[in-house]
Amino acid sequence: MQTINIHEAKTQLSRLIEQAVKGDSFIIAKAGKPLVKVTRLERHCQDKSEG
Repeated sequence: MQTINIHEAKTQLSRLIEQAVKGDSFIIAKAGKPLVKVTRLERHCQDKSEG
């Protein structure tokens, strides 16, 4: 799994989101410390939020 620093994540957010939607999760880190894992939502979760 790829680890991206927070500055790069801010500048490449659109590309990273597209990557996650395709199933390639990644971790955002600050000063080398992992903060969050970004992964796509499962289909059933998306359907619930559409109302």
